[in-house]
Amino acid sequence: VDGSCLRDFVHINDLCSAHLKAMKYLLSGHSSDVFNLGSGKVYSVKEIIIMAEKITKKTIPIVIGDKREGDPTILAADASKAKAALGWQPRYSDIENIIQDAWNFYQKFYPEM
Repeated sequence: VDGSCLRDFVHINDLCSAHLKAMKYLLSGHSSDVFNLGSGKVYSVKEIIIMAEKITKKTIPIVIGDKREGDPTILAADASKAKAALGWQPRYSDIENIIQDAWNFYQKFYPEM
């Protein structure tokens, strides 16, 4: 794949927040339900690689291959149901923050990287 496909990336802290709100939702007597979670912003895989290289100061090897069958050009979550029912709102949707936080966490446990 050439990296032009667009994806919705969500910060782990936002996922945790949504899960906590979902638990409270269930504990308050609501029935189990399904919610999509996403940041509401889409980035190309190329953009992710460029930002990751900028943050890590490392070159990321890229392999361009054929498009996978069934792989959508754009994949973004509609989190409106989670926002309405759970009162959830993503707070960390900037891709630079998402990657920087992931890199900081990774370096904490693998400082030799």
